[in-house]
Formats: sequence, C-alpha cells, structure tokens
Amino acid sequence: MIQDKVVTNGVSLEVPAHMSVGQTFLDKVREYAELNIAVGLKDLGVKTGDVVAVCGDSRSEYIAAAMGAVCCGATATFFNALFTQETESIQHIVQVDGDPTASGVLALSSVETESDARCYEAEEVRDGKDTALIFYSSGTTGLPKGAMISHINILGGYSVKQCNNFLTIMPWYHVYGLISSLIILINHKRLINCLMLVPPVVVFIAKSPLLEKYDTMPNFKKLVEGYGMTETTFVVLKYIDEIEAKRGLRAIPGVKLKIVDCETREKLGPNEKGEVCVKGPVIMKGYIGNDAATRDAFDEEGYLKTGDIGYYNDEEHFFIIDRLKEIIKYKGHQVAPAAVESIVLQHSAVADCGVVGKPDEVAGELPTAFV
Repeated sequence: MIQDKVVTNGVSLEVPAHMSVGQTFLDKVREYAELNIAVGLKDLGVKTGDVVAVCGDSRSEYIAAAMGAVCCGATATFFNALFTQETESIQHIVQVDGDPTASGVLALSSVETESDARCYEAEEVRDGKDTALIFYSSGTTGLPKGAMISHINILGGYSVKQCNNFLTIMPWYHVYGLISSLIILINHKRLINCLMLVPPVVVFIAKSPLLEKYDTMPNFKKLVEGYGMTETTFVVLKYIDEIEAKRGLRAIPGVKLKIVDCETREKLGPNEKGEVCVKGPVIMKGYIGNDAATRDAFDEEGYLKTGDIGYYNDEEHFFIIDRLKEIIKYKGHQVAPAAVESIVLQHSAVADCGVVGKPDEVAGELPTAFV
C-alpha cells in the first residue's frame, strides 16, 4: 500500500509470546549446548548489562556461546576471527578447544554445566528493547560502529515467513550469517533447497573454473534477491515470489519505506530515484556509545537512512540501483576508508591521503588510495 508516498506491506510482524530471544530459542531447540553454557556463564557472574564477545570460526560452539550469553540476559557481540587487539575491559576468556593457551584462560569444558532443559528458563527482558546482539558496521562512512540489535529486532526478523529451507555459508560475525543460521536452527528444517550468498561470492562462483571441472550445481533453478544491512537485522525487502523473481523486491510485513530526494529530503513518488529510507520493528536501536552517529543515521521521522539509491514502481516493487555510501565493499567485507587512511598516514612520507573504492568484477570494489 502507498500512502503519502510511504510504502507498507500489511500490519506489524507476528512476534512470539516471549520477548526474550533466549527463551524463544530454547523453546524450539532444546538439544543443543546453549543451555549448559548459559548456566556455566551465569555461574561466572554473567548477567543483564554484561557483554560477552565471541571470536572464532563458524562452529557449533559459536552459536552456543552467543545464545548462552543471551539466555543469561547479557548482550553478545562478535569479532572477526582475525581480531588480535587486547583490551583491559575483558574479565574472562573462555577457550573453545585444546588446553588453555595462557594463565587465566578458561577451558570451555569448565564453563559448561549439565542442566535440566525442562526446568531452565532464560532471563526475561523488560519489553523486547534490551540489546541482545551487537554487530559492527561502518554505516555510511567512517570507522566501525556497533549496531545494537534488540530482542524485538531479532524476533521480528525471525517471524518473516521463509519459503525456502536455506543454507548459509556467511561468517557468523556478520549479522546476515548469524541471524540466518538462528532462523535455520529455530525452524529446524533439514532439506536444503536454497543457498544464501552475498554478491561477491555469487560472482566468484560464476567465474570459477571449478564450474567447468565439476557439475557443482546440477539442481540450480533460479537466482532471487533480497535487501538488508547490519542496521536492519535481516532483510527488509525480499523477492516477491519464486516465479516472478525479476519483478523487483517487496517490503516485508510491518516495515515502512520511502524514497527521498538526496538534496532536499522531500519524499518522492513511484519511479523517482532517491535514497531508500526504512522504518519498522527490525531496525536497530542505534550505535552503542555513539549518539552522534545514531542521530545521523535516522531522519526526523525516525527512518533509517540506508545510503542506497533506489525507487519503487506503481506496483510497490522496489529496485536498488546504486549507493551513496563511501564505504568500500571488498568481497562481502565492509572496509572503512578512514581505517585505511589512518594506516597510510602513519608513513612519514605521507602528508595526506584519501581512499575510495575502485570497481572490480571479482571483489566488488578495491580500496584505492590517493596520496
């Protein structure tokens, strides 16, 4: 429905009875290790208001640790597996496998505590607005910012009806990878008929010589698209149906979208190109510890400014065609120009520099510095 140049698709999302992601997850998935780790973390003193950081490969213990923290009422955040920075704010380090590598590091086995799933209840949250997860995004420009994803954001994304039983290979420190994996576990469906990828991976597969050597996708039927970002928890636009996949994208239920003029910020009508702005229960709370960035991310009506250029037609189908963002997207990873510039500027012979993305068929964009 289009009303006052705002596109909506039905009423609010259906949200489970529990406002707690942890309890909703445990209601569906009782045979995993989240429960034992949740009890162990609680014994360590993990509670509401604490932040538990997870860093490592995508393996079962990763989700177990994340959901275990959320079951305690804490917030889980995620580091790239290449993360090496140390911080004084870390109180406990739990090592997943092998003998502890340093003094004070705890083995995962020492944290797990056998518990009765029938008696355990995850910590409840106030009204669904408590922060459950923090994912790092560079937003439109600048250094990484922590997007606060609430319980209601996640439950809203989970309630979007999925037509496929999908497999995801995205790393779990990405919102796309972790949230899609949680949905898979909650839905508990075994037969895979859809593979979720980001554009650079699709390009890599399409151009890979392995396609000629192996019959890698004999059952491939079609390519369909969705649109979302870290700040929207999951997708806010998805393909209309499997038959008419090329007709554009439709807003998910409960979400409002508008297209605005990039200069005047006036709302635009059908087939007029401008910045895509979105509002709804799946939109992040804001950036942790960065009120200025949070204010900049939203307009005066509370819509998230995506930084992407698009339009919708008379049938309310959306098309994303370009982006305003200065952020460089390299093989599915977000690279902040400011982060690269700060490294280059450390060289004694560099007075100043600017970094932009150079289009590349394989990588998407290549960071390019002007010194």
